[in-house]
Amino acid sequence: MSENEKSEVRSQKLGDEGIGSDQLLVTSYQSRRWIKQGGKTMNSKSVVAEFTRRIAIGLVGVVVLGVGMMVEKAHAIAFSTNNATALTVRIRPNVDRGVEISSSGVSLDFGLVDLSASTKTVTNATVTIMGNVSTTELNMTSTITAFTAGEKSWEFDDDPSNLEADRLASWVLFTSNTYSGGAPSDYEFGVANATVTQVMAPLSGTGVRIGGSSGNGSRFEHEGGGATYDMDSMAPATRRGMWVRMRNPSTTSATGIQDVTFQLNVVTTGY
Repeated sequence: MSENEKSEVRSQKLGDEGIGSDQLLVTSYQSRRWIKQGGKTMNSKSVVAEFTRRIAIGLVGVVVLGVGMMVEKAHAIAFSTNNATALTVRIRPNVDRGVEISSSGVSLDFGLVDLSASTKTVTNATVTIMGNVSTTELNMTSTITAFTAGEKSWEFDDDPSNLEADRLASWVLFTSNTYSGGAPSDYEFGVANATVTQVMAPLSGTGVRIGGSSGNGSRFEHEGGGATYDMDSMAPATRRGMWVRMRNPSTTSATGIQDVTFQLNVVTTGY
């Protein structure tokens, strides 16, 4: 029997034992190696090449599968980027600022006063700071209005050192509410820079701040009374005495009654 015939017989027997024809089958006979795959016969060199190819394909598949598993695992890891957070709550305080003038027991009708003559209140009105703000300050505006409609109204005299026609010189001074020295003197009204000027009128105009700086000597503050008379940064329930002095014009073209109004306004700048 030839070598080829012996190899085919051996291959056939192995095939009968369950080895498929599409699988690699290696046999040897007299130092020669043959392989049969799908009916094709290859020498040993071809067998090595075929094994190498299949092993390479298998390794590539394993590497690809491993990489896929690694990528999948990386995607399964979650990282938080929020390492801080905050909550803001807003609250609006119920704030109230106010001022009240009480003239109970104060005579506000000066009666008949000669031209060029001066007069003043003999009892002070009481100014009380209202509300719940710890630092309240005031502005003051003023108007002069003829009592009779259509009658000429006077103006404030910006320079009270000189008498002028149809111009009323007026002063306002604040003291302690317990001031017991009687009405301040004309000199005290003068040195306190207490003159009410035309620039303060009308009521909608620019007010002049009372006590423009802390301490005494500020506008409308009585000197000599110490910090008790300070009109700056007043707390609720603070009380001050309010005094008024006036001097009539030298001459007038208006013969009727003149009403003089002083209005205190709470300063709300920055509030």
